[in-house]
Amino acid sequence: MERQLPDELWIQIFELALDEDILLQPTLPTSMSQYAWYIHTNPDTLEEEWALRSPQEALAVIQRENWDLKRTLSKTCRRFNALVSPYLYRCLSFDDPSLIPRFNRSVGINRIGDEKTKEKVDAKFGRYTKRLYVAHSKLQDDALAEAFSRLVSHTPSLQSLIIDSHPPFSLFPSPSAFTSLAQALTSTPVRKTLHTLHIHAVPYESLSHLILTFDSLRRNLVVAHVHISPPKGEEDVKLGASGGLHVVLSKLRQLSLSGRFGALMDQMICGDWDFAELRALSVDVGSGRVEMPDLVCFLCGGSTVTAGGESAGGVSAGDGDNMWEGIGKNLWLLDIQASALQPELNIPKILDTCTQLRTFGFNADWRFPIPGNHPPGHNQQQEQSVSQITLPGAPHHHIHTIILHGLNYAFNSGLTTPNGGGGFMAHYVRRSNDMNFAALTKEQFPALKRVRVGNGKVLQELEKNGGPTSGSAGAEPAAAPSSGNGIGEWATVFSQATAALNHPSSTNPYGAGGGMDRWERWYDQCVALGVRLEDCTGDVLGELPPPLGDDEETDSDWDSEEGSYETEEEEVAEALLSPSDSDSESSTPDLKGKGKENEWSPPVKRRNRPRLSIEETRPYIRQVREMTNAIPPPPTPPDSPKKPSNSKFKFESGASLSKPHVQELRRLVEECRLFEAQGERENRTFMRTRGMAALMGADDEDVF
Repeated sequence: MERQLPDELWIQIFELALDEDILLQPTLPTSMSQYAWYIHTNPDTLEEEWALRSPQEALAVIQRENWDLKRTLSKTCRRFNALVSPYLYRCLSFDDPSLIPRFNRSVGINRIGDEKTKEKVDAKFGRYTKRLYVAHSKLQDDALAEAFSRLVSHTPSLQSLIIDSHPPFSLFPSPSAFTSLAQALTSTPVRKTLHTLHIHAVPYESLSHLILTFDSLRRNLVVAHVHISPPKGEEDVKLGASGGLHVVLSKLRQLSLSGRFGALMDQMICGDWDFAELRALSVDVGSGRVEMPDLVCFLCGGSTVTAGGESAGGVSAGDGDNMWEGIGKNLWLLDIQASALQPELNIPKILDTCTQLRTFGFNADWRFPIPGNHPPGHNQQQEQSVSQITLPGAPHHHIHTIILHGLNYAFNSGLTTPNGGGGFMAHYVRRSNDMNFAALTKEQFPALKRVRVGNGKVLQELEKNGGPTSGSAGAEPAAAPSSGNGIGEWATVFSQATAALNHPSSTNPYGAGGGMDRWERWYDQCVALGVRLEDCTGDVLGELPPPLGDDEETDSDWDSEEGSYETEEEEVAEALLSPSDSDSESSTPDLKGKGKENEWSPPVKRRNRPRLSIEETRPYIRQVREMTNAIPPPPTPPDSPKKPSNSKFKFESGASLSKPHVQELRRLVEECRLFEAQGERENRTFMRTRGMAALMGADDEDVF
């Protein structure tokens, strides 16, 4: 057969089989990207257990599997080898950076400037390489960075550069090591083609070269992530000609900054950088007591100082002042990760300026200041010693998703608090969590539809412990009381919450707040407001993977081996092609305090639904992706949730399309259901139904 088909048709088949669009698209994972459960073997106990795979790890797994498929096709026959060879160089991945010099020798890269070598290399692989990924390196050698820079300079068609180094291991052990990479990015054709830049552990002393790199990539850069390492000496760094440089990033839509990026942000403000198309901003300050960057001025604008004066947003310096307009007015996603020990942020000003926000993320361990009257014995000075976060002065009508970071001690999952200990700090953090969650009301966020717990470590600990604990490890302060239906004046709610939290002896409808009580209280609040409470996997917070070792066979939705991953194609097909199962859901239970019995009806068993194989959906994935942009607009808010029960695991259907091929695939899926009867595993939830504690040994029929 392979001799009968022309080369052009085989190339199209290889394009569909490899499907590298997910690796080449101009986007990087954010806090809204979903984690995934998978089964792996613990190297210490040699036992299988559940683990969470981050979106970054998932992309690395997809690239490894993609490489294995290419290598298998190239070894099939000589004709396939000739056709697949260009694809072998399209996405280069180095899990071990020490192999880069050997690769350079194998393709003929000896030194930059050798024209004969350059022609040979470019003809062999340079024009095919579009993605270059390098994992963290344990070798602290400038020669390795020099070899990597030579490789970059010989890839004129490079589109995505991913350097995933993490301290203390870095591909750039010294500023001179990063200088060689900056020269390769600024003086070669790469500056005209690169649209995705992801660099970890940039030396603090190389800030000037980083600014020049941004200026060289301004024509085509769409996505950028930069992590800056702490300074090895003094924080003052000489910028030279890059100080106050005006950079126009006209195509940049997603920006992520982490580490010690305060000086870089100051230069963006002083140089009046242009971010006309920026829609997603993520900042991660870290967990230590470090200086908070001038994020408020960066987002909201203010008076700045030119290159000759003191570079600090909002500082007046006479005639040299300029006005920075800020970038917050056009943002759709704003994600701020900082510990509870960071200086305060003016959240009301940020939210009032960022009027177009759809998604907002913050640390739920931050402490809200309480305006108005304070209860007797309330220590306002102690309140001022922690980051103060308040809600917007006016309701924000566009935010439909709120991401909560932190929550390490909210469910008594065993994680450490910001200071690494427990005791008073653990109680302090839990009280902050209760007040922050109580402040999420429909009055301040009328469009709120989803609250996501974005900390994957919390979910991992909950799985290990079988859910939250019933009580606190110590004397837990009383939790926030409910104010009617949870909607009211935010100042009154905060005052009442503080009075209860600072007086554990006072009575309230919830009593002492353990991990399970807190989860129930939060879930009841979300149900009352019509808000979905979910975890970092996108499932309802309360659904955990089934325990391993049961008699039933593991369902294909959960089961996977080490190194495998349910690719985005399967998830897209499942979301687009699966019909709605809303008719099989149980009704929403009555709320507390309504005068009705909170009775539960038995969960209705949903019909079995076999997953659509990737071979059946792959021809349609490309058509689906062509209908959306690389960075799509914020998704439509999900429907109001219903309290989870011990029902079967359910994958919510996504947007319905009226395309003929989609309808045909739905019909095929419906026919598959008639022939395949594959049971699904019961989901384990850490939700306590009424009377469950008294009927711990009873059957499900007795419980309901």
